[in-house]
Amino acid sequence: MPQPDPIQGFTGLPAYLETYQIPDTLAAMYNFLLNRAIPRFATTTARDAALPSPTDGMVCVTGTGTSLVVWIQQAGAWKTLWQPPASTVPALTGAAGTDGFGLYRDPDGTVKLEGTVTKTSGNWSVAGDVAFTIPAGFRPAGFRRFALPAYASSSATGTLLASISGSTFQVTIQLNGSLATNVAYFSHSWRAAA
Repeated sequence: MPQPDPIQGFTGLPAYLETYQIPDTLAAMYNFLLNRAIPRFATTTARDAALPSPTDGMVCVTGTGTSLVVWIQQAGAWKTLWQPPASTVPALTGAAGTDGFGLYRDPDGTVKLEGTVTKTSGNWSVAGDVAFTIPAGFRPAGFRRFALPAYASSSATGTLLASISGSTFQVTIQLNGSLATNVAYFSHSWRAAA
């Protein structure tokens, strides 16, 4: 039978009357402590109503699923400790994305561009082909250029270069050499502009 906690007044604590009850009561105790160790709230409004005077170091959770956020109280304010990364798949221009192609932004502002982009007609050109535009919220502070791994016949030489315009934020893929390929593999990161 559950017994009240004589010190803090919690109710629902298990009492070990028989040894065969221990596994069930341990599960009940685990759930009891888990619900009190890190408070969970549906919204920040509910959190603020339940915790009007939080102390530094307190941790809580708001939301569920993809809207779940873990907070920490620091210097008199709630600060985000963790939240799921934002993600988007930019609209492609004359290309198709595969292998998890997309942009992912961590709460700290680190953006990752990952996956494969395949040109739908022909190969990437020496002049360069615009493949997609980086959407707002994922853009770097300015111009960026990086080499991409390219896979083609062993007799071909060269590399693929990707550049992100500092004004239009279009990503252009450009062939450098005699390579003949329509596939570009991305695995790059940068800090999002403020």
